[in-house]
Amino acid sequence: MRIGAVDNTYSYQRINESKTNKAENWDFKNAIGGKGISTISLSEGLTLHYDKTPTDGSRCLSSWVDARSGVNTVIYKPADFDESDPEYRVEVWDKDGNKTEQMVKISEVDPSNATTAEMHAYSAYLSDSGKCKNAVDSFLMCRSQIYDKNPSYDGLGSANFMELARDMMQMQYTIGNTQGYLRFKAFFDALSESRNFFGANTKSYAFM
Repeated sequence: MRIGAVDNTYSYQRINESKTNKAENWDFKNAIGGKGISTISLSEGLTLHYDKTPTDGSRCLSSWVDARSGVNTVIYKPADFDESDPEYRVEVWDKDGNKTEQMVKISEVDPSNATTAEMHAYSAYLSDSGKCKNAVDSFLMCRSQIYDKNPSYDGLGSANFMELARDMMQMQYTIGNTQGYLRFKAFFDALSESRNFFGANTKSYAFM
């Protein structure tokens, strides 16, 4: 399990892993120890929710909170998960602590017009399945760019994450950051390949 920051201005995340990395100023040792439902209150007044041992047998894959909107989304992999038709349970907590739930079927998500909750689930699927190990991190960094395009974004609405990934690729390509370019290319390619697998076509992009 890892709890850390991805773009300090916008978001924090938690992803189940085999190790725990300590981050300064947050009491993660107590927050992640033991069993049951956990919340982590961050210094910015944000709250990260997740259930380490859900009674339905599901497993928490990822939880992150948006520092701009205060919205927290949590992804759970159901106990009866079907690899041939992946579907995840998503909890969405608003800034006032109100929770809603939805099931997200990956084959029905269109990354070119997806909500934050849908793309969080999609990215968790790509990471968990091994199709793109850093998909959730890449998604969060792409998502942070939404505010540059739309400062009034509420943290919940739909966005074109294919274009956001393309823009991040272009940015890294332009400044000559090969490692960054390859990172976002892997994410973009994973989105494209998975859409093709599920029977949806994706637009090709050229880079100058």
